[in-house]
Amino acid sequence: MEALTKLPNMYSTENVPLNDKMVITIGYLVRMFWLIAEYDPKTKLAFGYANLGDDQNAEWGYISVAELEEVGAKQITTEPKRFEDALNDAMSVRRGMWGF
Repeated sequence: MEALTKLPNMYSTENVPLNDKMVITIGYLVRMFWLIAEYDPKTKLAFGYANLGDDQNAEWGYISVAELEEVGAKQITTEPKRFEDALNDAMSVRRGMWGF
């Protein structure tokens, strides 16, 4: 997941509004996707938005990229995108793949 190294370090975008954060998309396991905004390559810990197939309970938080790799999640985008644009793209792909 080499593109993650293009993202800011952990805690460096705390003052950036969530919709303005730049993210890399990781997914899709079943209906799940993650939008990663900050990344520490040493610990493989990230901060981002996790949607585990339930839009109402999707949330921002800390994510283990090592665990995502272990279960087969793949990097989808190679360049950071604004959160809102990446979210719209991910939702469109999910609708196209699963019809919802």
